[in-house]
Amino acid sequence: MGAQNEWIVVGGGIGGAYMASKLAGAGCKVTLIEGAAHLGGILAGPSWHGFELDNGCHLFDFAHQHSAEFFREVTQGALIPVHVQYASIGDHGREDGIAVPDFSNAPAQTRAAYLASLEGAANSGASQSAPSNCSEAIAARFGPPLAEALVPGIDKLCGQASASLAPEAFDILSYAKRIRLGDDDTMAQLKSKGAHHDERLAIKAKASVEPRNYYPKSGGMRAFCTQLKSYLEAKGVHVLMDTKVTSLHQSGGKAVIN
Repeated sequence: MGAQNEWIVVGGGIGGAYMASKLAGAGCKVTLIEGAAHLGGILAGPSWHGFELDNGCHLFDFAHQHSAEFFREVTQGALIPVHVQYASIGDHGREDGIAVPDFSNAPAQTRAAYLASLEGAANSGASQSAPSNCSEAIAARFGPPLAEALVPGIDKLCGQASASLAPEAFDILSYAKRIRLGDDDTMAQLKSKGAHHDERLAIKAKASVEPRNYYPKSGGMRAFCTQLKSYLEAKGVHVLMDTKVTSLHQSGGKAVIN
């Protein structure tokens, strides 16, 4: 097997576990290194007097086919549907059926200013310097006026100031990658203006007969994390837990992890 087919995945959270699974499925030799005594990251809640507890409210999202297949495979289909009513609640009221920042009920003048902010970000494009923190990454994507409206909610979601986080932190905040500035017809017209608008504006998802969210049938998310290890090992992934990675460098054309 060539070196290009040998992979080390650092971090056994849900993202790392999914990546290890896909690489192994493609025929690669994969080692997954996790610093904790369990996989699944924050999904691995504690046990308490015979009860399996979750670290917050976690559900499997079946909005995307690939992640849905992954969750079904790990749990062997032992899932129960959870019917969730999505809504965006902000300074300008509540809007049902959407789970991104929604400004459709803001005054027309405010919405016009936010649209101008979005278009300003599109026009500045490559002339912008690379963001040095998460807050600047938000401003680069939406423009400073919109970022000013978005940052307080993102700070609350992260539990700390986004200005103190690396710009890459914004990459995992799917909640804030898109916004809504009007009704769906207006959003459709704006999204048709090009990729910049299309990638930043949201339209309400169409109602589906199939549930979007699921939860493990027994044992909670902690049981899922236990299943995750067995699932990966069955696919040939070498799983190392309780193993801290302190450095990563190249030596003789090879990656060296300590």
